[in-house]
Amino acid sequence: MTTTPPKRNIKQRTIQFKIMLTPIEKEKWTTLARSAGLDISELVRRRMAGCRIQTVSEANWHCYWQLLKIGININQIAKVQNTAVADGTIPPPIDPIPFEQLLRLLTS
Repeated sequence: MTTTPPKRNIKQRTIQFKIMLTPIEKEKWTTLARSAGLDISELVRRRMAGCRIQTVSEANWHCYWQLLKIGININQIAKVQNTAVADGTIPPPIDPIPFEQLLRLLTS
């Protein structure tokens, strides 16, 4: 898990620090920052503070995003069901999930 340094007021950052890189070095820093979800400045600040930078591959980001969307859908279903129960009404039926069909799609 990535540890983050304490948040500081951005206005305190008044000094600009420039370095020279080769195109390959710049690409490596850019790729690392992108995979960590940070800009290069924040990546360098965290590395200098001794924080471990956790990167996530592009495939894992897509998987994470899909799981997030599924979680949102489940929360919406739960809210509708709980509201109906709290109002004393019969909750609307939930369509069954075709797990066999889903499994075939995932393994094809």
